[in-house]
Amino acid sequence: MGCFTWLILLALAILTMVSLIRWFEQITEAVDYGLWSKVMLLLAFPFSVWMFEPKVAAGRPSAFPRHEPVRGFGDVPTPPPKKKKRAGIDPEAIAKLKQKMKEQGMMEEKDEG
Repeated sequence: MGCFTWLILLALAILTMVSLIRWFEQITEAVDYGLWSKVMLLLAFPFSVWMFEPKVAAGRPSAFPRHEPVRGFGDVPTPPPKKKKRAGIDPEAIAKLKQKMKEQGMMEEKDEG
């Protein structure tokens, strides 16, 4: 047997397996819906499954995203700048703020401290 014969046998085996899978799908649907003429046709001639539309979607249900290649080798983006360290607390500014709050009545004398 030549190489071509083995390829034909392999193709027939694959066709038979796929037909069996489709046959089980179609015969189950036909029995569920009571389509007895379809059941008889599928039992008499199993390869007639190829005449009916499959109900199970084969393959990927949505399209592949379009691949866009990298565009150039520009500069690498720099990381965001780091936060600056806070300066020490200014005691004069705090004293001014406390005085202003006292003048506006927001803070009483005893709240100091």
